[in-house]
Order: sequence, then structure tokens, then C-alpha cells
Amino acid sequence: VKIRPIGFRGERSKNRPRPWHHSSFYAVWVHPGTRSRYSSKNSILYGNAKPKPHSDPVSMPRLSVIIAARNEEAYIGACLAALLEQDDGAGAVEVVVAANGCTDGTVAAARAFTGRFEARGWLLNVLDLAQGGKMLALNAADRAARGDIKVYLDADVRCEPALLGQLLSVLDRPEPRYATGTLAVAPARTLVTRAYARIWTQLP
Repeated sequence: VKIRPIGFRGERSKNRPRPWHHSSFYAVWVHPGTRSRYSSKNSILYGNAKPKPHSDPVSMPRLSVIIAARNEEAYIGACLAALLEQDDGAGAVEVVVAANGCTDGTVAAARAFTGRFEARGWLLNVLDLAQGGKMLALNAADRAARGDIKVYLDADVRCEPALLGQLLSVLDRPEPRYATGTLAVAPARTLVTRAYARIWTQLP
């Protein structure tokens, strides 16, 4: 299911594009009582039948936003601030930042938003993982996430205000579903980043 608008992706520091990865944004509805996992071999989301307990189902958020971040101090703040600007259609939201193998201030920058999330009645969980690796980070965040609907973002993506509400309206139904959208890329300054931007904007 295509969702528009999706958001804005900034150009990477030092004019270097990030290695291509298809999961800069997507969302998936996971059937209650299942657990998803990632394979580093092909980056596909799987489901299995192992139940994941929730200690407080009454306050359990419907949406969990998962952000794998490694040395993203310069970007994570804008990403989280944009999530906080989501309209009320998103309902209760949990954000899990999986900081993995970071040597900069990513963890501190993310945790600085804790008060703002609490003020909105949302949850922010920042995992400080010693070992680096995106698949490891995604699996750790997925185990920690409480919502049945999971939204996966890269740390340099800024979502437009209606995005989470749109996702909830599309995915909040009995059958498992998948939704994604089209990225808007920041104006590129170099030949390499312009080529990179063309690839991103042509992705289905």
C-alpha cells in the first residue's frame, strides 16, 4: 500500500551518500502474538508464532516506530522532532531507537527527547547496544517494541505530520499488511549525491 506523503531525507554529511538500503522507510502490521525477525542475508521481515508478552496491555501503543542508528548524532534530533509533530491521528505511539556501536553522541541526543515524548504521552526507548550492525539493531528493537504495527525509519528521515496517522488508518485491520511510500530527497550538492538521489526517487 503506497502512502503519500512520506517524508524528507537529508543529504549525508561530507557529501557522502549512505549505502543503499531499501528499508529507509516502511511499515508492516504484525499479527498479535507473533514476533518478527530480520535476516542479514536478504533484509526480509519474517514472522513466527512465538508470543511476545506485554506487561500492561491497556496502555500498549498501537504503533511502534523503530529507528536503527549508528553514529547519527547529527540527524537523530531532527528525526525525533518530526515524529513529535505528528497529528493526533497517530494515536498512542512508541519510538524505539536502537543505537548500535555508536562512538558519537547519538544516545545522549536521542535521550534528550525523553521529556518531550513524556509530555505528549508517548514512549521513547533508547537502546544503547555495544555491538554494531543494522540487523542486530533491528532485531533488538523489535524485541523491545510493544506495538503490533511497526514503522521502520532510518535516522536521517523526517516524516511529514500526517504520516503515522495515514499508516494507522491503512494498517489497522485484521489481515497482515505492508505499506511504504516515496521519499523526497534533499537537494544534492555533488554529482555522486545527485545520482544517489535519482535512484532513491525512482524506487517503487
